[in-house]
Amino acid sequence: MEISEEFFSFVSALLVLYVGNHLLDEERRNRRIRALYQALYEELKEIRNAYNEEVGVFWKALEEEGEVKVFPVNLSLTQDYLAVYHSNANLIGEIPSSKLRRKIVKTYTSLKVLIDYYKQNNGLLDQLEKEKKELVNQPVLEALIDYYKQDNKILYEHEKRESTKKTVEYDPTVLDFTKRLQERHHRFERSLKKLIKTLKKELSKFNYENPVRTISILRSSSLTTLQLL
Repeated sequence: MEISEEFFSFVSALLVLYVGNHLLDEERRNRRIRALYQALYEELKEIRNAYNEEVGVFWKALEEEGEVKVFPVNLSLTQDYLAVYHSNANLIGEIPSSKLRRKIVKTYTSLKVLIDYYKQNNGLLDQLEKEKKELVNQPVLEALIDYYKQDNKILYEHEKRESTKKTVEYDPTVLDFTKRLQERHHRFERSLKKLIKTLKKELSKFNYENPVRTISILRSSSLTTLQLL
């Protein structure tokens, strides 16, 4: 039975339509994924820079001095530092690499936990400051004020310095919390560094082929391909 040229043309058109739609869908998906990578990459770089400038420098200075007993910086944590991640969470599942998906979720979860730790640290600092004020306001200083009123300024200043040296001894729970905070800090830094590097590598892999041009090539060659089959 001889197959007409019209049949070949019909099958060819169906093939071009199917492949073309598939290519367009794939292109749209790739563009969504690339846009997501780019947005996460830019957000994470901003987080890294801000964190290093506002927090990392303090950790570095403290660690250079020895054991960190308490992180003494009360941080303002009122912003949404994960805006891009939160607004695009529904697209994370479209990322082809399960390893990269895990890295993204792990890093952002690590940051969320770290923020909670810093909020707890803020409360801890407020409590320590309260205890310090209570210590300074003990009745013994009332006597020192009397000395000062009697022009014994040198003695007053000496006694005041000695009294303020006797600050609150850090409770073991405070030391343990600070140690865990320090570990969370370094864990987040490592995870963030790796994810930024991975996203940069993934972005370099995208090489777009114009889908319209691809479909045109398919359309012009499809009849010949069918005839060869």
